[in-house]
Parts: sequence; structure tokens; C-alpha cells
Amino acid sequence: MKSTQCSKHVFAERGFNYPCRKKVTVERGGKPYCTIHDPEYIEAKRKALTEEWGKEWAEKEVRWAEQKELRKLQDTALAGCKVVNPDNPMAVALSIEDLYEALKAIIGWMEKWQNAEWNFNGMLIDGRKALAKVDRKEG
Repeated sequence: MKSTQCSKHVFAERGFNYPCRKKVTVERGGKPYCTIHDPEYIEAKRKALTEEWGKEWAEKEVRWAEQKELRKLQDTALAGCKVVNPDNPMAVALSIEDLYEALKAIIGWMEKWQNAEWNFNGMLIDGRKALAKVDRKEG
């Protein structure tokens, strides 16, 4: 006698198992299965989920590696700031931005020197302000 019901048992909320009531759509290994409990369907679904999770995991690992590298750079920067000024490393950190802006101004000046747009005094003042912050002579 050929079965018309799926051969899988389903777990109920009350703790009992009962046979799946869906009709047979495929037979694998001599056992009848519905579409949901078909072993090949389950395996294909599992592979798709594993690939999706693998991609997500790879993205997370890349993000974690970037964050780890950033933390190392931050620790290195903090250690460098403490070497320059152990009493106030934050002043050194804040002056780095001013030094960067001064460097951008110098680069801009170097690019425009042919146009006689020299602001030598302004750049020296900006540089002195940044260095004064490092030495705690100013705010």
C-alpha cells in the first residue's frame, strides 16, 4: 500500500509529535515526503542560508578588522601625544588638527606662489599658534 501522507513527524507546541498531514509530492530513499519536508529541498535551503550567513560574517569580520586597526592607531596616537606632553595629551591631539590646517595652507601657498598670492605672515602665525597649543602656552 502506497502512502499518500508525508512520512515526517512534526513537533507540536504541547510536546507531542504527530505525522505531517500534507500530501506526498516526492519520494526519496523509498520514503514519501511533502514539498516542505523533502530532504533535497531542506538541503538546498540550508546551503542558501549558509552562503548568506557566510557573506554577512565575512562583512562583519572586515568591519571588525578595520575597527581593530583603528583602535591600534588611536592607541598609538594617544601614546605619541602623551610622549609630547604627558600633562595634557588632549592639547596635543587638538593641535594636530591645527597643524593639518596649517600644512594645507602651506601646500596651497606652494601651488599658488606663481600667482604672487603670498601670505607668509599668516602661515607663520598659524604654525606658531599650533605649536603654542602643544606647549600649553595657549588655550
